[in-house]
Amino acid sequence: MVARRGRFEIDLKRRLSLLKEIITISNPRFGIDRTIGMAMERLRVFYDADQCLVVLVSETRDRYTLRRASRADPEASAHPEVIDEELALRMLAPGPHEAIIFSSPAFVWRSLYGNAWAFDTASRRRVDLSPELVKNLTGLLDTGSFVTVPLFYRREFVGRLYLTARRRRAFREPDAFFVLHVIEQIAPVIDNIRLVDQLASAAVLQPYIGLQMGLAAVCSKLRAGGRVSDDVDTLMEMTGIGISYLRSRLSGLRGKTEHESSLPAAVKRFAARFSTFTGIPVEVLCNGDIRINDRLAAEAFQMVTEGLSNIRRHTSSPRAEVRLACRDGRLELRITNEEACTLEPFTPRSITERAKALGGVAQVRCEAGNTTVMVEIPL
Repeated sequence: MVARRGRFEIDLKRRLSLLKEIITISNPRFGIDRTIGMAMERLRVFYDADQCLVVLVSETRDRYTLRRASRADPEASAHPEVIDEELALRMLAPGPHEAIIFSSPAFVWRSLYGNAWAFDTASRRRVDLSPELVKNLTGLLDTGSFVTVPLFYRREFVGRLYLTARRRRAFREPDAFFVLHVIEQIAPVIDNIRLVDQLASAAVLQPYIGLQMGLAAVCSKLRAGGRVSDDVDTLMEMTGIGISYLRSRLSGLRGKTEHESSLPAAVKRFAARFSTFTGIPVEVLCNGDIRINDRLAAEAFQMVTEGLSNIRRHTSSPRAEVRLACRDGRLELRITNEEACTLEPFTPRSITERAKALGGVAQVRCEAGNTTVMVEIPL
């Protein structure tokens, strides 16, 4: 009893240490591939497994990739390889909610099926397991023991993770659920890294999109025989602003950014440019001190640009208003235009998705002849 309790305590400490290590190594600057690869290698080392395999299916369900972390090449997991459909389907053959633990029999006359267990990951109850499925997987993996668990992304089945080892009884029943717990810890981090990548791409493209719109307007004026000298001067000014912005982004990559953002100043600059190009006056109001980190500021800035763009494209409002505030541990954003709702209540999809990804909410409110997009994000 003392020995069992001692082993339990040691296992618990090792597992807590692994969870802490995986969260620590998860850094957005490494990117998704590198982060997944490092997590796979840490998991392989933890179980002293020969390989950690992850097979994934694309969103369109027409492309399959395999990541492989092994003793011989731990770094290979950062580079996914495309595999054919037949191999992928064989590895994805277990049910989408099945976790399987297998150990080869000690004696040749013992039943192969007697050394494999399957569990429903939702109910954690044992389920029936096909001997033919076990035979196919052991032949495919060519190993003495393995554990496999399903992978889900936003509640959709996207693939499977395998840990394999030559030795018998390398994995026990609780290991399947601990591996699932590790995946649950790393999934939000991967999601955040994906969001940061999207923000970085959008931030870099923003100046060029503005220039493209401006050039299109100049071309239209030229075809109509209008004067474009003032427009060219404005585009030159925008080019200078874009270059300064990109330089600031490069300085950030070198580690020279400040910890606190200047969201109000950025919004006011954009509102001024928006008013100049569209003729729609935009008033920016800030209630109190807006002190948020750069990542959240970049996301809030994108919501403002999208909100004002929606006003220009979908309304005939003569003016707009943007309100920023930090209250009760939340960032509050209000984008208002002077036009009453004439259609059924709606929610802007892009802004809603951004707010949801940050743990917040977005809604549209119509009152007193105005329409307001309201966003609240916890800090």
